[in-house]
Amino acid sequence: MVSHAVFKILGYSYAFFGILGSILGVVSSVVLIEVDAVNKPSNSYYYQNISSSFVMLVFFLMLFAGIYHKNIVFVKIYKVFLIISSILIQLVLVAYIGFTIFYEQKTENSASFLLALIVGLAIFTGLFLLFLWIVNGVIGYIEYGAVLNAAEPGLTDEDDQKMKVKYEAVLTRF
Repeated sequence: MVSHAVFKILGYSYAFFGILGSILGVVSSVVLIEVDAVNKPSNSYYYQNISSSFVMLVFFLMLFAGIYHKNIVFVKIYKVFLIISSILIQLVLVAYIGFTIFYEQKTENSASFLLALIVGLAIFTGLFLLFLWIVNGVIGYIEYGAVLNAAEPGLTDEDDQKMKVKYEAVLTRF
């Protein structure tokens, strides 16, 4: 079992690299749009890449803020986003595999393309499970911290009164 503090570090690392990747995705798309604007009309793919990079950036920032402020709601929102986006990507990969099997059986490259899709699906599924494990660990870290904070005994009025008497006794000596 991994310590809860390790998941905090893993969560920060995952969020940092996600933020960095999203920013680099936006920058590369903007550069490619500018290059294409000089040569030919711009491709709509780059605009889609910018918008998806911004969405990813918002959710990675939400994850980072959730870890930093120990706000479990932000982390759970990111978890829902991770699950939905990963399922949609996996469905697209499965659809590509299906179309390759049914429509491109006669070409020579279809077998290698099919193998690449299946390997890509397996790698993507493994990465999805790794990221989900990290996010679940971060949720456990935040919940564990909340349990520890709730388990600490608070000062009662009687304890507070005793502390005031002690401080008054110390202050009256001087």
